[in-house]
Amino acid sequence: MFMEEGDFEQTLIQLETLVTSLEDGRLSLEDSISSFEKGMALLRRAETLLKEAQQRIEIWSADTDGVDAARMDGGTGASSALFVQE
Repeated sequence: MFMEEGDFEQTLIQLETLVTSLEDGRLSLEDSISSFEKGMALLRRAETLLKEAQQRIEIWSADTDGVDAARMDGGTGASSALFVQE
């Protein structure tokens, strides 16, 4: 699964906005708890996106004798124009 353009960045912006509102100290207790819960969900989303990006980088930078097409296309066998090291 490829992340959409700006998905990670948008997640970070939303998280930073929530943190700023929490640090401001003007939210009610209930709003603070709600913001915290939303922030934790955004944090998990950002971590997932980072892990996915890391996995993609590791696949592309793996030092192998060739390209493992099943890993590159998620096991579908529908790889396109792969370059194989010789």
